[in-house]
Amino acid sequence: MARFLFQASYSPEGIKGVLKDGGTGRRTAVEAAVKSLGGKLEGFYYAFGKTDVYVIVDGLDNATAAAFSRRGLRLLIAGSGGNRPGHQENDVVSGARPVTAAMADRWLTFDCFGTLIDWRHGIRTTGELLFPGHGDEFIAAYITAETEVESEAPFRRYRAVLTEATRRAAKHMALDLKPDDATALVSTIPYWPPFADVGPALGELRREGWKLALLTNCDRDIIALTQRRLPASFDAVVTAEDVSAYKPNPGHFRLFQSTFGSSAGAWIHVAQSYFHDIRPTHELGITRIWVNRQGEKDDPSLADGVIDALAQLPEAVSRLSKVG
Repeated sequence: MARFLFQASYSPEGIKGVLKDGGTGRRTAVEAAVKSLGGKLEGFYYAFGKTDVYVIVDGLDNATAAAFSRRGLRLLIAGSGGNRPGHQENDVVSGARPVTAAMADRWLTFDCFGTLIDWRHGIRTTGELLFPGHGDEFIAAYITAETEVESEAPFRRYRAVLTEATRRAAKHMALDLKPDDATALVSTIPYWPPFADVGPALGELRREGWKLALLTNCDRDIIALTQRRLPASFDAVVTAEDVSAYKPNPGHFRLFQSTFGSSAGAWIHVAQSYFHDIRPTHELGITRIWVNRQGEKDDPSLADGVIDALAQLPEAVSRLSKVG
């Protein structure tokens, strides 16, 4: 629940209605309606200028506030005046809406590689450069090796993980890896491309007022280079280097929670990796959307929402934010 600031302006016909009926009755009607919705009217003010009425309401969820703004508030403010019986709603200009600046920040956090950046394409392509004809075999061996290396103590920076996992993958494949080529993924990762659906989805969510953050299993300098490829800006970044751990360790989520999450009006985590993100956020009780790009068969009930591409993300976020 949150506090909302609504604003509305009268048409000339609407002003005539207020002058005829008086303003006190409009406040009483709005207060009764807000109470019936489970909220509390904290302020009702007439003003000079482009905006004629300001209404402050506490205790409504986003969906109820939006619906109230679209029709209920307009009818109540318009009242029974005006010169067009049956059309009083039109006496209030249709710009009446909740102003999100009065709300707590709403956060969407994202895993980066595999969710926003085409991680598999980057690894497979680099594998083909190292071992022509073995790109698919390399990515399968690499993924297994990376999980092993990230789970080992002591903590290693991601550039070291990339290097060691490349060595182990080559050994598993029984292919010769030149010593200088072990750092190939470190060299190519800044050039791995984002998925085509990232820009439109994040742009729409940004316009809807969501703040965006990255919770990523990599180093600060690597994600800084990667962000140049991403078609959206981010308000916060938490890296493995910041927490000295790799997901599924909960360090990323706990640091974000302590820094931003406790005061957030909403927090939804979005990720492709079931192992690294969906399982730990389920255990932590964080609202989560699984971007199942690979059509994996893991239990979808652990996620609050399941999509197969980010084009579906704005709708999924809207549905979950209304439920929350």
